[in-house]
Amino acid sequence: MNIFLLRGLIREAEHWKGLPEVLKLLFPQDKIFFLETPGTGKFYLNDSPLTVSKMVDSIRQQFLAVPNEPSMLISISLGGMIAGEWVHRYPDDFKRAVIINASFKNVSPLWHRMKPNAILVTLKGLINQSLVSREKSIVDLVCNNQGNKSEVLEQWIKIATQRPVSRANAIRQLVAAGTFSVNKKKPVSKVLVLASKGDRMVDYRCSEKIAKHWGAPLELHEWGGHSLAEDDPQWVASTIKKWAGQSE
Repeated sequence: MNIFLLRGLIREAEHWKGLPEVLKLLFPQDKIFFLETPGTGKFYLNDSPLTVSKMVDSIRQQFLAVPNEPSMLISISLGGMIAGEWVHRYPDDFKRAVIINASFKNVSPLWHRMKPNAILVTLKGLINQSLVSREKSIVDLVCNNQGNKSEVLEQWIKIATQRPVSRANAIRQLVAAGTFSVNKKKPVSKVLVLASKGDRMVDYRCSEKIAKHWGAPLELHEWGGHSLAEDDPQWVASTIKKWAGQSE
C-alpha cells in the first residue's frame, strides 16, 4: 500500500515530525510519500490556488506520478479539506483517508472553524511579525506537547527560512480554506476522522460533525493540539493502524 501525507495551512512536507517514522514501524511493508500544496515546500515559489478544488487538481499530479497501488491519504487541517474534496471527485484514488482536525464551511460555524485567538494570531503573523516571532506564535497555538515544543520550533524556523511562504500565498490559502464547502454525501473511500480536544485553533466539534455527516468513525485525543501529528505521533499512527486492520 502507498501512504500519502498532506499537511495544512502554510505547512509543507518537512513539517511532519515523528509521524512518518512511527508509520514506517507500524506499516513496514508500505511506502510513504509526501504531497505538497502549491505555494509551500518545493513549490513555495508557485502561486497557491484560491480554491480547494484547484488545489486537488494540482496536488493530484504528484499522486499520479507514483506507481499505482492501493493507497491511503493521511491529512491534517487544510489538508483535510483537500482530502474531503479529493475522495468525492476521484473516489478510486484512495482506498482509505484519514482526516485530522479539519473543518468545512457548510458543516460548522465560522467561530468553530477558527477560534477567535487563532484569528488574532493569524492576523498578527500576516501583518508585521518577524519570521521567528510568527513561527513561535504558530507553535504556541497549535502544539500542546511541552516536551518537544522547542525542537518543533527550531525545525519550523529552519523551514520558514529556507522556503518562506509568501504573505500572498498565505492569504490565498486562507481564502481557499474559509470558502470550502464539502459534499456531505458519504464518500466511497473508507474515512477515519481524528480530532484533538485540546485544539486551540479549530473546535473539535467540527470533526464530530464531519464524522456524523459521513457516518465515519471518530477518535478523539484528550490533550493534543491542532498539530496532533507533532504532539502525539504514536497515538495517531497506532489509531490508524488499528482502524486499517478493522476495515479490511
